[in-house]
Amino acid sequence: MDKQREKQVMDQLFDEMKKGQVRTYSEMQKRKAELLNIKESSDYDAGVRNARKLLPKIFLFVLIFIGVMIAINFFSGLRMPVTQTTYNGLSAEDDPTQTDTTASNFSVTTPGNKKWYITPVADYKIVAKVKSKHPIIFFQDEAALLGKYDLALAWGELIKPDYDKYIKYSQSGRRYTFFCRDGCPLSVSYVSNHSANNHIIAATKGVLRGVKNIKKDDIVYMEGHLVNAFMKEKDNESYYTWNTSLSRSDNSYDGGCEVFYVKKLQIGSKTYE
Repeated sequence: MDKQREKQVMDQLFDEMKKGQVRTYSEMQKRKAELLNIKESSDYDAGVRNARKLLPKIFLFVLIFIGVMIAINFFSGLRMPVTQTTYNGLSAEDDPTQTDTTASNFSVTTPGNKKWYITPVADYKIVAKVKSKHPIIFFQDEAALLGKYDLALAWGELIKPDYDKYIKYSQSGRRYTFFCRDGCPLSVSYVSNHSANNHIIAATKGVLRGVKNIKKDDIVYMEGHLVNAFMKEKDNESYYTWNTSLSRSDNSYDGGCEVFYVKKLQIGSKTYE
């Protein structure tokens, strides 16, 4: 009990004693307890009333905040796809650039304290059109928290909108497929050799933020390493391997996906690294 409240109670108690309303010590103690309870109850009721007054304001603030966030996400998704075809001297009309690497092995620890051992096997740069973007559910597979997105990328003639009416691209699980309709001017082998499913491992939070901002039909630039990844469980008996493709002529049904450790991403004028 604070001193100010105690003084108010004692002042009222002495006033009642002067008026003869309280005569004995026991009556004084009883009355003091009553006054304290009344005061505490009054303060509690005032607090409840104030809280009830604040609740609608808090609720309104939360609704406004949610509305603003939804609006931001909605309008950011309305932007037109990036059509820039050349980045850093590389063109989306050309094949990706794959070269030998001198990068050292390293490790990445994902939530759940799972340690992945990463072996870079090639340096890789690509300018490509995003034909499909597939977020990976966190419990989908052992690598879900390492590679959180798959991107179906296309280059060469496939970046031209004229061919989109003939070719349908889709992703499911960790696989990518395409379907060529009758009359498609491009052969199935051309489409297969100029498109690929990429398991994206973001090197930084900035790159991951950029990947989240990618939308279908964006033409983007990415650079980093094609990698093999290995993870061993704590029991030292269970393990998981994730090996990259080093060829553009295979497909996702025979281990033909690129495991791409992305260190830099560009979407038009925006750079993430």
